[in-house]
Amino acid sequence: MKFILNNLKDIDNKTSLTFSFHRPIATQEGNSDIHYEEHFITLSVAQDEAQKGRGIITEYAGNNLNTLETYLFLDTLFATEELNCNEIALTTNTLKDKKLSIEPALWTIEETTGLSIISKAAFYQIREIWLSKALLPITPDVRTVNIDTGRAVPFRPVIPEGTLYERYIPQVGKNIRVRKLNIEQDSERFHRWQNDPRVAEFWEYPFSQEKLNEYLRNCLADSYREPLIIEMDNTPFAYIEIYWAFEDRISPYYQSQPFDQGLHLLVGEPDFLGNGLLPYWLNSVCHFLFLKEPRSELIVGEPRHDNHRLIKWLDSTAWFKAKEFDFPHKRSALLKCERSTFFETL
Repeated sequence: MKFILNNLKDIDNKTSLTFSFHRPIATQEGNSDIHYEEHFITLSVAQDEAQKGRGIITEYAGNNLNTLETYLFLDTLFATEELNCNEIALTTNTLKDKKLSIEPALWTIEETTGLSIISKAAFYQIREIWLSKALLPITPDVRTVNIDTGRAVPFRPVIPEGTLYERYIPQVGKNIRVRKLNIEQDSERFHRWQNDPRVAEFWEYPFSQEKLNEYLRNCLADSYREPLIIEMDNTPFAYIEIYWAFEDRISPYYQSQPFDQGLHLLVGEPDFLGNGLLPYWLNSVCHFLFLKEPRSELIVGEPRHDNHRLIKWLDSTAWFKAKEFDFPHKRSALLKCERSTFFETL
């Protein structure tokens, strides 16, 4: 579901906003066609003079929203640049109207004002909104000794097939989906991407389709890494390989922790580079990783140190370059994305 901002104006120190959205209409039994009805929401948001970055919803007119619709609506409000909110607050009267369906446990009640408040950082850690239901259970922290390294590592859950994460990005009007790679579906695409000279310069995998399929089968069989495909508006455009950094070759080069995650990235379709979209979809990938494993405090990457274009693109994200170091086969840049700051920047 998408909430589209139709109108915004400032009136008497408040911002008045009108949004439209389309809700599916129930059809007769046996009719597979889906029809939608357009609805409108108008609300006033006051900026709290005593608390910079807090938007207070003082008036709300429109349809009642269920819990999921309320979450998606709040996502749109946080993403509305004109509001620039780090917190959203509801007045007692707004709550009494019951137009918005909220879970009280997720909100903080401020004693001095009676406002119900949720911060941006807290909101974007609600896993149920964007994450596949199959990924919601958290694997118990049961550890076994890795015979190759002698280190005790947590049991790693199996990543299910299909869609793992999905989010509509209001700022750019695009839908991002993360799904598990399927060799039958993605083999030709992966082969084409790896044999693009732009990609091969840094990945160095310009191999035959048969050899690349073998690589993907090995990747799917490993317990510490997973090959995934990123789609934007149903168009596959990037391959990512996620891994548990604690069990990877990168582990000795920094103070790795058992739930650190790592990321290898390949943008196969050049139309998705350099057009202003990268910060949004890359943040969505990191959002997926932090939601998938709430115990992860860090995501790392280790591209070749001279991949200046990639490193430059990261300037507009929560990633930063920590240092350069030498693998036996290449000099790399150690890149980091920390949970402690990520959710403030999403």
